[in-house]
Amino acid sequence: MELSKILSIGLLVCVGLGVCVNTSCASSSAGQPPPGDDMGTGDFDAAPPPLDFPDAAPGVTCHDPVDGPAAHLLIDDSVHMGGVWNQPMDFHMADYPLSWAIATVHASMLLRSRCINLSPDAVLSMALKESRLTCGQPGSLANTDGCFQIESTSAYVELQRMFPNRFVPTHLDVIANDHFETSAVAMVHYMLFSTAMFRKYSTCPEKFCIDHPDPHTAQKILLGAYNRGLWWNALAYIFNNCANHDVVDCFDPGVAIDYVHAIVDYTVGLEQAAVFDARVSWDDVLAYWQRLRPLYPDADDASVTAALRHGFDFIRGSDETISFRDQIRCLLRFLVDALPTTASVDDAATAACGQSYLMGAACQPGGGCPPDLRCRDDGPVIQ
Repeated sequence: MELSKILSIGLLVCVGLGVCVNTSCASSSAGQPPPGDDMGTGDFDAAPPPLDFPDAAPGVTCHDPVDGPAAHLLIDDSVHMGGVWNQPMDFHMADYPLSWAIATVHASMLLRSRCINLSPDAVLSMALKESRLTCGQPGSLANTDGCFQIESTSAYVELQRMFPNRFVPTHLDVIANDHFETSAVAMVHYMLFSTAMFRKYSTCPEKFCIDHPDPHTAQKILLGAYNRGLWWNALAYIFNNCANHDVVDCFDPGVAIDYVHAIVDYTVGLEQAAVFDARVSWDDVLAYWQRLRPLYPDADDASVTAALRHGFDFIRGSDETISFRDQIRCLLRFLVDALPTTASVDDAATAACGQSYLMGAACQPGGGCPPDLRCRDDGPVIQ
């Protein structure tokens, strides 16, 4: 996805991100392919695991040790040289809307269910790098393309082509300004598309990532691609020449390198910090759904609201509220089940083939990945 951010010194730079570790690769890019360019892709999991809520007693907790977002992190030179946009940032999740915190977990769950192992803190790190979380602030240069800096003339156009039933609203209605929640879901869909498009460079980029000795390999490749676009000429070189050493060594000199290191560093720092917690009321839950509604014109509002109400009452037990840290993932599974099914990478590949972005074996279900490579089920951990 080709995005832009405004540095504190006023320099406009195109940026982007994608992440995966352990079970899959993913990427994000934008821009139109040059005439005659084709790409190979495919999804290795034709039947992603369901996100069904298991039987459990009221008051169940769903804390995942890799979950976030973090409660607080001073992002200074000790985290990444230059902090965020060349100055320290004293990040506190409590300083931002609760719905933004919920969105980081929701986006992570959707990604991980589709084999893109991106944590809530990694989702948050995208927005930190893209907008410094100034989206929605009066006069902010981040407002045009929002919290994740999804550009109206490139990335959002591609989303509308790939997922026309999902991206019906205008860019202004779901991306620009402070639309963090719908922008996070838009980012998920662009990563699905990008994961499919990565098959141009490898029959199974997911396996390339898993087999690489550097556990941050997938994240680094995807950050580079998100920064430069999926037609970046370094991508083929990366997959052909960096299977056993740091993939950043295969980047174009000086291109996307600090960007990659910054988001990896933010993610690592945030994941080492204490996890954010807050009490979540029914009004908070309903408000989150109302923020998402524009992206789901095919969902029945009353049915989704009823499912959320049932889930909220089931989880809270005798309490008036639920714990964000321990229970928000349980609740979000009710939401995921109530909404139309999130597209798969195969769906993205089919759409890309329809645009003539892909051809041949890349258009077949599963692509070139072995059948035993499967998505992880990001189900709640019952405690």
